[in-house]
Amino acid sequence: MKKVLNKRRLWIVAAFAVAAGVLAWLLLGGVVPFFTPSLTLQSPAPLSVGDREEVVIDVVLSRLPDGLYPAASLSVQFDPNKLEFTGIKQGTMMTRGALQDGQPTFHVPLWQADIAVSNQRGQVNTMYLDTTGGTFAYTSEGFATGSRDVLLRLGFRLRDSVQAGEIYRLSVADAVLATIGGSADRSSLATSSSTLIAYPAEIVVK
Repeated sequence: MKKVLNKRRLWIVAAFAVAAGVLAWLLLGGVVPFFTPSLTLQSPAPLSVGDREEVVIDVVLSRLPDGLYPAASLSVQFDPNKLEFTGIKQGTMMTRGALQDGQPTFHVPLWQADIAVSNQRGQVNTMYLDTTGGTFAYTSEGFATGSRDVLLRLGFRLRDSVQAGEIYRLSVADAVLATIGGSADRSSLATSSSTLIAYPAEIVVK
């Protein structure tokens, strides 16, 4: 009887140890990344080998914490031998604008990138900069999941060298949404500091 009780106690102790380990993982490694904002390059539907229409890749942000983000940048790598970068299109996320009747206005900015240089290097480097330091910054007021969460859109076209069955990866080399003084208090979102998680896209040729 004592042996049975001892075994039960051992099982109970082991169960508590496992539960404590799982809780520690959730607190230190599981829950924190879950709440970390993410930037996702959304993969398009598979393309046929002869398709030469422009493919638009949405760059979607999962959430935007409170604060002013007057500067943002994005670098996306791609295979220039298989894909042609065609330019940047407006997203749906809004920045603040000038006051009208005492109330802030909002608008969707258009990011800029050098198309020729991007295709030479196989990397799109683009940025948004509010030179006023906050008047035209991104804020949580201009963000809404599902309706105002596309930071920008990237256009690509298949080159003649593509072959059926190939998959071309678009990956984020670097991404930043910077707050004023964000380097000191870690309020900026950046892939380099793990305060922003980036997910790649794939263009599949069938």
